[in-house]
Amino acid sequence: MAYKHNWKSDKISAKEAVELLMREAADYTNNRYTVQVQTDDGGTHLAVIAERDEDGNDPYHKDILSRFMGWRMVWFMVPHGYIDTFMADKK
Repeated sequence: MAYKHNWKSDKISAKEAVELLMREAADYTNNRYTVQVQTDDGGTHLAVIAERDEDGNDPYHKDILSRFMGWRMVWFMVPHGYIDTFMADKK
């Protein structure tokens, strides 16, 4: 049986992956979202961060991916208004 490690794959650049996933994620949610490169104990991954709606409902309306263009993915659900409050550029 072939065993493929999560950390061994052909990845596109992080910048390219974020740009492509920003467009692709629109197919998964109608809510406000953003995409970031993040790190956890499993290494670097792409994070899709989508807000719940005002009633607190799940933002994703189709099955989510675990990999994208060679990248491991993590999908987050945050409260409505979170992105503007905690993640928006404060210039």
